[in-house]
Amino acid sequence: MEPTVSRSIYVISDLHLGGEYGKTAKGRGYRINTHAGELAEFVRTHAHKLTADPKIELVINGDMVDFLAERNS
Repeated sequence: MEPTVSRSIYVISDLHLGGEYGKTAKGRGYRINTHAGELAEFVRTHAHKLTADPKIELVINGDMVDFLAERNS
């Protein structure tokens, strides 16, 4: 019987990256994901953990890039 390997799997989806930011602080513009900084921090944090524990996986599931949400000028 093989030993069980413990690992962490993180699944994130529907990121909707891309699109133009709004012109005002409250304006969303054509951008669906307005938390790109938090997403980057999440990835950075787990990338640092990966050096200590290589049994971490990140699955990026569907609807990642919204280049079609760009407004035509």
